[in-house]
Amino acid sequence: MSGTDAERLASLLDDHCEISNSLWEVRERLVDQAFGVDESVVSDGGAVKDTVNALQEAQKVLELEIFALAWSLDAERDACECSDGNFDVGDALKGLDDREGAANPEEALQTKVVPNYIVARDIHLWDCPIRAELSSLLDVKRALFRATWSLVKKWAEMGYRVCVIPSKIINSIKAPSAKLKTRIVGCGNYLGNEGESRSSHAKHNDLYAAGVDLSTVRFCLALASARQFTLGATDIKTAFLNARLLPRARELAEQVALEASGVPTADELALNEHGMPKMLEDRPEVVVIRPPNFLVQRQYVSAGEAWVVLRAMYGLDQSPRDWGLVRDTQVQSLRIRVDGKVLRLWRSACDSQLWLIAECEPSLGMAPLHQDSNAEGWDAIDGWVIIYVDDVLVGACLEITRAVLAAFTELWQCDTPQLLVDANSKQLRFLGLDISKTLHDTLRLTQSAYIRDLAERYREHLKRVDSPLPANTVAPDPEEYTTEDLRKTQRAVGELLWVSQRTRVDVAFALSRLASWTMTAPRAVLSLAHHVLSYLAQTSEVGLEFPTEPAKDSSLHVFTDASFAPHCEKSFECAVIRWCNCTVTWTLCHQPFVTHSSCEAELLSVTTGACFGEAFWYLVRDLLQREPLLKLFNDNQSAVSVFNDQGGSWRTRALKIRANYLKDRLSLKLYELNHVSGSENVADIGTKVLGGQRLKQLRQLAGLWSSDSHAFPSNPAPAGGDAVAMLRALVMACCLCATTAQPQTPKSAVSWDQFAFTVTVAITAIFCWEVAKYVYRWVCGWSERGEGEQITIGDQGAFDPEPEPVEAESSYGGTTLTFNQLPLYRLPLSIAIAWLMMHRCSINSPMLSLPGILDGRFHARCWTED
Repeated sequence: MSGTDAERLASLLDDHCEISNSLWEVRERLVDQAFGVDESVVSDGGAVKDTVNALQEAQKVLELEIFALAWSLDAERDACECSDGNFDVGDALKGLDDREGAANPEEALQTKVVPNYIVARDIHLWDCPIRAELSSLLDVKRALFRATWSLVKKWAEMGYRVCVIPSKIINSIKAPSAKLKTRIVGCGNYLGNEGESRSSHAKHNDLYAAGVDLSTVRFCLALASARQFTLGATDIKTAFLNARLLPRARELAEQVALEASGVPTADELALNEHGMPKMLEDRPEVVVIRPPNFLVQRQYVSAGEAWVVLRAMYGLDQSPRDWGLVRDTQVQSLRIRVDGKVLRLWRSACDSQLWLIAECEPSLGMAPLHQDSNAEGWDAIDGWVIIYVDDVLVGACLEITRAVLAAFTELWQCDTPQLLVDANSKQLRFLGLDISKTLHDTLRLTQSAYIRDLAERYREHLKRVDSPLPANTVAPDPEEYTTEDLRKTQRAVGELLWVSQRTRVDVAFALSRLASWTMTAPRAVLSLAHHVLSYLAQTSEVGLEFPTEPAKDSSLHVFTDASFAPHCEKSFECAVIRWCNCTVTWTLCHQPFVTHSSCEAELLSVTTGACFGEAFWYLVRDLLQREPLLKLFNDNQSAVSVFNDQGGSWRTRALKIRANYLKDRLSLKLYELNHVSGSENVADIGTKVLGGQRLKQLRQLAGLWSSDSHAFPSNPAPAGGDAVAMLRALVMACCLCATTAQPQTPKSAVSWDQFAFTVTVAITAIFCWEVAKYVYRWVCGWSERGEGEQITIGDQGAFDPEPEPVEAESSYGGTTLTFNQLPLYRLPLSIAIAWLMMHRCSINSPMLSLPGILDGRFHARCWTED
């Protein structure tokens, strides 16, 4: 295919994608507007019916246009296949609509959402998932009650507050099994009490649903590795549908969750004389869902059908809270029998989604520890359970893990439980973490699948790098940008933050800086985000490792560090908490104000680390059932001395006052502050841009290792071995410029310019010597005249150039010589000869330097060379 045909085909494909998306968005928006107001549904059903019919007719016309365009594209594709060109239409279609993804690939790195127009085109592939979802909602779980719009109008006339909301169908390809999944969700943003805004504080307080913190997950995994627990995971199917729809007020919802069972009974589902389920009789409002128009058009649902919500439907703003209240009530009532013991799940006082497995109630929160607990306290609990919405992760011995998973499977319908026993077991995925075991039985936490998926999407922006950010990276200058530029940058930075907050502390500083620069220079930040992604793509298999060897010191180690006023800005501080040689959590941020010295910056970082460690200390206390010692480490000796009251002058008084909080804790022996060398301070990884050997050293200190060995991977060597190396050498040789060397001047050759300069110097030296000699004789003649003698102008003896000789005693060959008889002419001649010899010895230099003549080194070199 020619270039023009390829460009035209690419343009057609782009138009196809844009038109299809626009048509579906317009259709959904118009239908939502038609049914969004409940008064229209209740009072004027005929007008709504006419609107629906008109929309359906318009949709048929639009679909015909789409099919016509698709037919033209197929014809163009057939022509491309018959041509001799190498343009791949399949690749273009793959980029357009993820055709291969819709055709159920063997593996998916991340869950993908498939647009509705793709589902409409490949409806034969999605027929089973759609029917399974309808069966689950209407028949199996009975979360929705089929009604008619006339019946809904009757309830409204009886005084019930009928809330009619639209619904949507969401189709996705689940990871990692690439299973096709269809979910029908309600548009919960249409719900709310009268006079209640969507962002009101009361609404968020009533509908709040807790989630587990990642620090809790990492520490639980570190404890499981230290105690050699077996990990197990499962997923509760259609979790929200296992809870009834509770009242919106939180206090009333909690009371109903405690008194009633999660699943409506048969009596509650029975209908009264008005055709309403009895469980709704005492409710002030009734939630009615309009079926998705996508299903109505394809006759999965009749046009006059209305769905009354009985359980926590997906998409409703209160469903996560309702499921959480019902789930926690049932989890507390579980009794698990293992080896003659009856175990229960006790909610942690530090994290509501963490449950401790124990026979008796452990000491939680600030409750005093049991007197019979052992010195270590590790055996006080038998394991732990983490629940996040519908995902369950269990850590305990093999028997207890199996028993807990069996109890959850008996209570709710769950997926097949997975166990992580050894290195041969399939890895677990929980909260975006890939959990596996190495050959050394250490636990590894990675996000390699997520990073590879990001790298595939941004493949054209990747390059070979050695550090998260280029060296000497500073804040970019403010720039003009569009809303699209800002959205792209925010999306890219947000996708990378998901990695830095979970497993990759080595990119936390880089992404923290990029996030703070996003609003001022998004285009420059986007380029730096691609640099960070390139670094992650090269080290995608790197993750946190939690060793199994029991550490000698099981106290909490908090490492703190600060970079003092980088680029004249506020100092940047970082705190890293380690337990049993495992990095369990970290935090980093700008300090609240500009500090005056590095000592003050480090002092603030130690205070921040102390507060951070104390907050984490209570979680460790719940799991270990003992009070661990909190050890603080900093690499600034001045800051450590301020906390320890090791002298100091009045100039440090302000710092001592600021350090009083921590000094009180140190005096009570609750903390311990120590100095650590800068090379061993792992917190340095979150304070500045690092690279090279220092970055590798800190990654190893933080417990970041590759999957292959315990040597952090360098940049992968290119394929080809010696052939590639030879090719590189050949390219370098071709890049050399052709040059001609100047012929070397023989050492014995002397240029005429240098010879003339030497003769001139010799003549000048002789002249200066003669003048000096004349002056000396004249002065000596002046001193020998008597004081009474006067010299007149006419006295020729005063200026006689040949006065009487002045005798000077000297032992020169045993003869007494006069001054005039000395060989005075030899001195300037010897200078000239010496100059010629030295010039011959230093022929490579343009001229002898005076310091070289004076220090005598030229004489030694001349004799050596001659």
